[in-house]
Parts: sequence; C-alpha cells; structure tokens
Amino acid sequence: MVFRQRLSLRELFEAVEILQMEEPEAQEKLERRGRPRYPGKPLLNALILIPFGVASENELARKLAELPSLAEDCGFKEGRTPSQPTINRFKHKLGVEGFRKVFKGLVEKLVGGGIIDGSAEVVDATPMEAFRSDPDAEWGFKAKNKPFFGYKVSVISDFKAELPIEIRISPANRHENNAFQPLVKAARKRGLKASRICGDAIHDNEATRRFVKDIKARAFIDRNPRRSAKRKKPASKTYRRLKASVERVFSRAKKLLNLENLRVRGLRSAAIHVYTVFTAMLALAVAAHGKGLNKQIRCIRSIFGKTQF
Repeated sequence: MVFRQRLSLRELFEAVEILQMEEPEAQEKLERRGRPRYPGKPLLNALILIPFGVASENELARKLAELPSLAEDCGFKEGRTPSQPTINRFKHKLGVEGFRKVFKGLVEKLVGGGIIDGSAEVVDATPMEAFRSDPDAEWGFKAKNKPFFGYKVSVISDFKAELPIEIRISPANRHENNAFQPLVKAARKRGLKASRICGDAIHDNEATRRFVKDIKARAFIDRNPRRSAKRKKPASKTYRRLKASVERVFSRAKKLLNLENLRVRGLRSAAIHVYTVFTAMLALAVAAHGKGLNKQIRCIRSIFGKTQF
C-alpha cells in the first residue's frame, strides 16, 4: 500500500477561512473606476505564500502574474491577478483584528481535531528586529548585554503539538511578564485548561506563580537567581522538555517562515506580519490533519514536495 506524503497548495488554502469583507457600495465605486474586483479569499491565500518564501508583496504580485497555475491555486480567475497596491490595501483592510480572527479559527479547528489539547502549555518570547526608522519599535535585550531594536513576539504554545495557541506583539522595551497572564487567559477561553504551565526565569515572581496556582495548574518556571539569595538549582528535566518545545516553534517560524524578515514599519504592520507567519504555520497543520498526515503537521517545506512558487 502506498501512503500519501504530500500536500497541495489548494489543500493548504482550503484550511483557511475568512469572513466576507466586500462592502457592496464601496465595491461598486471601485468597479465604476475600472478596477477589477478581487474576493478576499484569494487575496488572503496569496498573502499566506509570503512566509513560505516569497520575499515581498511586489514579488508576490509578479509571481501571480507570471505563474497562472499559482494564481489558479490561490483562487484568482484566469488572466486576472492583483497588483502590489491591491494586495497591500487588502492586507490593511483585513487588519490586525481580521488576521487575529483567521488565526483564532485555525486554533479552534486544531483544538476540535484533538491536535492541540492544551494539557501542557509554554509561554515564551523571541526578539524581532525592526528598521531603525520604525516609530513604534524600541530598544530591548535579546539577552544580557545583547541589545536590539524592534519588537518582542510572545507566544503561548501547546507542548504536545508544538503549535501556537495565542500570540502578542509589543515594543522590545515592554517586560515579557506582562504577556504571561493574558496569554494563559486567552488559551483558557479556547477551552484549554492546562495542568502544567511553563515559563522562563523572566516570569519568576510571586504574582505569576500565584496566578498559576489559582487556576489549579502546576508552574514550571525557571528560578531567577537575582530574585533569591539561594543558589540556583539545575532546571528539571520536565522544564527543559517544555521549554525546548516552544523553542522549536520559534525556530520553525524564523528559519522556515521568515518571522525575522520584517520589512514593514509600525506596530500594526509588524503585528500583521507576525500573524501571517503563524497563520501559515497553523494552516499547514490543519490541512495536514485533514488529509491524514498528522505526522507531518510540522513539516513546513517538505510536505509540499516539488511545489515551486
């Protein structure tokens, strides 16, 4: 028996849902000016290609025009593909809230399918450098004596699935612990009640530990030696396993989905970039699960075989 090991772009796009966005009155005005009408779904499908290796919106518009099969996979009608300004307008029309809803819908599908069970969750953050001219970015630290200018991407992820449940984006000077409780609460709103919650040393404080205890979970939070006169004990094996899982989430986002390739300015645009990256990650997981490829829900590139775009 031959087992199927590949996923098509169309199957990836089928995993993603979008609310109807067209406003009839506004759309009629555009049509009277001669602009072609592009439904939201194909445009969202096209934007999801960017994390998979399309360098920019300009390159995306060019590839859609040059590769009819790619445009058809996205859902565009033959011979009609959007320009870069059209793609950019759609992206900002959908906005952070729109991308957040798409992301949330994918998480709910994975929860419903049993891929994300939330029994153990991990909170962590990673730096994302920005242009020095970015008005919303700030200076922060990747580690001691390693400053950077940009944003912090905070994530709560599912330990077993190694997939994000909720994300937050903030200027780099914001303390990471500010995102801990909102992320855990967001996961609980998805119906996920973890028995184990992991955080690193930056989350080591009485308020955070009390919060975890109050929700009847066990805290696996590394001890911060600056908060105690006692000698720091080696981290437990369980803590190291939990922490390693979220590090793999960030590694895939950076190395395979271009999280660090931030080419826009402003917190709003940076947040859209982050949501696009993690939406692509979740869409692949949903599509793989739907086609019985559960062992490949984290295979970012190889699952597409020889697909070129």
